Amino acid sequence: MKFLCLIFLLPHLLNASLSWLSIAKNTNLNFAPNSTQKQICDQLIGWTSVQKKFCYEHFDFMDLVYKAAKTTLSECETQFKSRRWNCSTSHSPNIFNRLPESGLREASFIYALSSAALTYTITSACSEGKLAGCSCDKSKQRPIRAGYQWSGCSDNIAYGMAVAENFLDPRIKNKLNLLIVNLHNFETGRKLIEKNMNKQCKCHGVSGSCEIKTCWRSMPSFSVIGTKLKEKYDAAVQVDIEKRVNKQRIIPRNRALKKLSKSDLIYIKNSPDFCRPNPRLASYGTKDRICNKTSRGIDSCDLLCCGRPYVTQLEVVTYKCNCTFKWCCSVTCKECKKIQEVTRCR
Repeated sequence: MKFLCLIFLLPHLLNASLSWLSIAKNTNLNFAPNSTQKQICDQLIGWTSVQKKFCYEHFDFMDLVYKAAKTTLSECETQFKSRRWNCSTSHSPNIFNRLPESGLREASFIYALSSAALTYTITSACSEGKLAGCSCDKSKQRPIRAGYQWSGCSDNIAYGMAVAENFLDPRIKNKLNLLIVNLHNFETGRKLIEKNMNKQCKCHGVSGSCEIKTCWRSMPSFSVIGTKLKEKYDAAVQVDIEKRVNKQRIIPRNRALKKLSKSDLIYIKNSPDFCRPNPRLASYGTKDRICNKTSRGIDSCDLLCCGRPYVTQLEVVTYKCNCTFKWCCSVTCKECKKIQEVTRCR
């Protein structure tokens, strides 16, 4: 009976861990002015019971969850803007409700990216003093050594990772194959930020002599994390789950490969070519996509249009212009238009 229940719940468990991303595009959450926290949390459709409980108990984190979802979608679209599958939400805000259960390489990227985005957002808020009960990482504070001391305000990455894991990772003992893969990719996203923390220092001394430096660890920009995850996507490893008596082990499908690393992105199924619409996989084909007719790379018309014809015409293009920085701390821009030559896939 327990096994049958698990089979019935599996699609929900696989999808629900990413259903929270739809909050970034959800325009139906029109809460009444006097809505309680519970009423607001109850409207978050598709969230797991663990995630809703998180909303009830840590409602002050919800703005950060929303920000992390927006960051995930934005960075995914940036990294895949020239690919056949371009992570677009223009056709449907809920594309991440469909792709996760596919076991594709693209799903592995989204799992890792969403986990990294939530970790990053929580850690940043912690460092900025926006979260009660969270402060700088003091673990590296040591006496002066080799001309510097660890006494600055380091980003508390351990806290961000713990909150992200608590929110995202499903609580289930009998982990089936795809769930094991998804949990691995969640952790890969979190660990990537920890691995890429930067050492920053400030000099102290007479006339800037830098006799002593105060140092701390900080996260890189999230675009750096997105780029590194994209590199891991390109090098992702196809795997199988080897079952033993009381244990399951992830192994590379190609046994000639190097030993699988915890920092690798992993996937189960080969991806389709994404040339034609496939709503089941949140793929809308490449018809009408802009391509580069002079390029020989992945954005070339030959590759992006999948061998189909393409047409070049003049179009009015809108872009940001006359941007000004306002203290503190925002940039405002005007929208300008220009006519330029654009090539699109037929």
